[in-house]
Amino acid sequence: SPEVALLSGVEEVEEAPSSKLEISEKQDPGHWAKESADGTVLLLSVRSGPKVKTSRITNASELRRVSNVGSICIDLATSRNTENYELANLLATCLQIKAEDVEFLVGKPKDKASGEKQALIRSLTR
Repeated sequence: SPEVALLSGVEEVEEAPSSKLEISEKQDPGHWAKESADGTVLLLSVRSGPKVKTSRITNASELRRVSNVGSICIDLATSRNTENYELANLLATCLQIKAEDVEFLVGKPKDKASGEKQALIRSLTR
């Protein structure tokens, strides 16, 4: 279906991302994407801070080549907005969906400190 869009075909994304992210149904999304009743859950590893200058997906090549990648690695540049707002906008732009379709699932306090996040993408299904 045209709604099938997972991240193996992701391009590295800079400040103004414009590339479309897709995975063909033949590719295995690995451990970083899981189906749920409400959509698709993406496992994210987010790095932010003063040394990060541009927001982008840093392991795009690995996502395309390796089937057992644990998470999508994202560098998130600091801004006036909250980290979740910026992350939702980056994912929405890359996946060509609305930011409202991105919901972050609550994790353990350890996950928050380590930068590990889970994002539910409501408009993505297999």
